[in-house]
Amino acid sequence: GKITNVPAILSKAVLDNHPQVRLEAVIALRKLQTAEGARTALAVVEQPMDEFLDYATWQTIRELEPLWMKRLKTESGFLGNNRRTAFALKSVSNPDAIKQLVQLYLNDQVPEEYIKDVLALIAKSGKPADLNILLDMAVQGYARNDKSVVAQLGAIEEAARQRGLKPDRDLNRIAGFIESDDEAVAISSIRLIGLWRMEEMTDRLVSLIQKGDKNIKKTGLGALAAMNTEKAKKLLIDMTGAKNMPELRLLATTRLVSLDAPIAASIGVELFRNLPDQAGTTELFQAFLTNKQSIVALTEALTSKKIPEKIAKAGRQTMQGQLPGNRHNDDDVKLLKKALEASGGILPPERVSQQLNDQEITTLAKEIKGSADPDLGEMVFRKNSCFTCHAIGGAGGLIGPDLSSLGTSSPAETIIRSILSPNQSIKEGYELQRIIKKDGSELMGYIVSDGLTEIIIRDVTGLKVSVIKSQINVIEKIPGSLMPSGLTANLDKAEFVNLVAFLSKIGESGKYRVPNARFVRRWHAITGTKELAKKIRELGLDHILKENAKLLLQPAYSKVSGELPIKELPVIEVNANKRYTFVKFEIEVLSKGNVKFELNSIIGVTAWAGQKLLKLADRGVVADLPQGIHQITLAIDRTVHKDDPLSIQLQDAENSPAQTRLVMGQ
Repeated sequence: GKITNVPAILSKAVLDNHPQVRLEAVIALRKLQTAEGARTALAVVEQPMDEFLDYATWQTIRELEPLWMKRLKTESGFLGNNRRTAFALKSVSNPDAIKQLVQLYLNDQVPEEYIKDVLALIAKSGKPADLNILLDMAVQGYARNDKSVVAQLGAIEEAARQRGLKPDRDLNRIAGFIESDDEAVAISSIRLIGLWRMEEMTDRLVSLIQKGDKNIKKTGLGALAAMNTEKAKKLLIDMTGAKNMPELRLLATTRLVSLDAPIAASIGVELFRNLPDQAGTTELFQAFLTNKQSIVALTEALTSKKIPEKIAKAGRQTMQGQLPGNRHNDDDVKLLKKALEASGGILPPERVSQQLNDQEITTLAKEIKGSADPDLGEMVFRKNSCFTCHAIGGAGGLIGPDLSSLGTSSPAETIIRSILSPNQSIKEGYELQRIIKKDGSELMGYIVSDGLTEIIIRDVTGLKVSVIKSQINVIEKIPGSLMPSGLTANLDKAEFVNLVAFLSKIGESGKYRVPNARFVRRWHAITGTKELAKKIRELGLDHILKENAKLLLQPAYSKVSGELPIKELPVIEVNANKRYTFVKFEIEVLSKGNVKFELNSIIGVTAWAGQKLLKLADRGVVADLPQGIHQITLAIDRTVHKDDPLSIQLQDAENSPAQTRLVMGQ
């Protein structure tokens, strides 16, 4: 028969001990389409919450918003208590909700774990009057050393930065914070002066810049630059003058770059020519390297005037460290390199001799153990195509040995010899063989298996090839290794030393041991073209899933730890505000069922299994996948997910019969 008194059943279920029951109750309460249903659903926030419950409750509250909001206007306690009311109000973004949320926050009635969300919502959707209340609270809190002041000013900053909004009364209150002993408070308030373009505070800013420490100086100069007025520009230019200390002159020029790159370049080159030493020049070089226009401006200024050799070299080193690899072939970057090299900015690399005697190898090995950096060595390994032939943790080339445990079996001396003289130390199973067939054709590679009727050989491209024994005329061993000598000849000494340090650590306990967890290690990154960016702009992100998308893919591999360094990957500029990195990986489902992926971060990440959009929650996703090989595609929004590495683990989903494995190799 028909179930009676559904609300009563659901009000009991929403308090059930099992989270799945609570989840289903919260979803079912949506369907009642009543204000009371929303109130009942909110009881769940008194119980332990997880990301699924949080999301379901958020959806229910948003869907029923018109109903409960109407009641809340006339009955302030309608939703039960402050925790429930705060959760409901922070789940929606209409002005009335924000107004009430601000009142709850003002009266210290927002639970501590909701405060971050509440301030973010006020920053995103609050009115000037709401920002005004926040500023009042910051002023009062500052007087009693309240720790919330930094977060409140931060929310006001975000509103200014995102929406150009500011409090509607007496902005001069901000002046009370700028001399604060708490540097975070002082810096936030100084930034606000710039964001609000408070020209009347210019003299105070100049005074702070003159007497403050380096952080205050930088922030004050940044505030002047943010005002973007002729007066601010003139003041910045004035502070680059000879009457000021070198530190201030450099910092002011650095900020001037964003307002007028050609003038900043002209002043900057004079500073480079006349400063007593190169201290502080790195930040100025970094400012010029932020965009193409300022690179061009600096190049033009350097074309007519030379700078000291040591500063030109410092500039080249900054370029090496700051510009991503794919920028180094762009014309503007090449021209700047040429201009710096004309001033002597040539970086002569110290190289390791490709012929070392035993004593030299021993000395080099000691240096590696003492001072080398295996982290930098892993970067050398990754950018020098080592993955073409070698795998780590199963991901990479299969022509050479997997290096997952190299450091546990080979000391640094052995590794140095193997790199410099590959033919002298060939690992068992990697002896090169030539198979000559009866028809005269030849194959060369390593024998993977020698059966009764066939031989399987891995050829020089890494592919397995089966050869029927009856077709073979002769098999002969070829002396030497497939690994050519001189592969590291182009590395400077520091790179070589760091590379060997990394190789000698692989397999040792810690971050250089391949973890037992099943991390995604083999990826393909999508290389951007203007045509692809245009298509994504017009058709949306899921254009990349289409079979006719004509994608250019490049292999990418995780680090030993399982992390994929996002900053090494191509970025596709879709428009002025959106930049994406796209990566794919493959999983083989041996028996169907729920498959669980855990991500270290889902910020800015959109994911698909095949053509199907996956719902990411907290740090993971569960996908129901049939048997077969599936392609998982990720779009990473680089405007919010900057350079933090990404890692994905394949895990066993709860109560799932699925059996899975990641596709490895090259």
